[in-house]
Amino acid sequence: NAGIQAATSETILCLDSDIIPVPKLIKAHSIHLNKCKPIATIGYRRFIDASQITPDQVSLSFNAIYRLPDVPSASNNGKPLDRRLSEFKYFSKHPAPYNCFHGANVAFNKDDAINIGLFDEEFDGHWGYEDLEFGYRLWNSGVELIPVPEALGLHQENNAYSLNDRQRDASINFEL
Repeated sequence: NAGIQAATSETILCLDSDIIPVPKLIKAHSIHLNKCKPIATIGYRRFIDASQITPDQVSLSFNAIYRLPDVPSASNNGKPLDRRLSEFKYFSKHPAPYNCFHGANVAFNKDDAINIGLFDEEFDGHWGYEDLEFGYRLWNSGVELIPVPEALGLHQENNAYSLNDRQRDASINFEL
């Protein structure tokens, strides 16, 4: 919330710290956000093992990183492919599109975020649901949610936070 409030841009892009953005990610989000109606965009994710990748390789040889195989992810219920893919196919008819608003890779207008009261700070550090709840309030305020396949983020998997840890934390936030 402090970052959103301090931002000087009209557009806010949220990426998790373990996301490597593909080179066209920002442009892909921006194309949609520049339309007249209120819109928030949802980027896609791929889960990769980047443990052997150095920061120099990201800038010098992005194609090699892009070709890394998909791996199971604790933040994706232990699945290698983004669990939202089937939902994105029929997104225009999705009864609850905010359930796909995963904060690892989303963009929205600063004013829209301020108008709905920003992220709910009762979500105090436990994993999960703060982004879906924020997406729900955006959607409920009339902001259209749009999936953007070209806005791809490569999620670097790690073993720091297990599936069990995420499920435990998610159960706490689910109550909120």
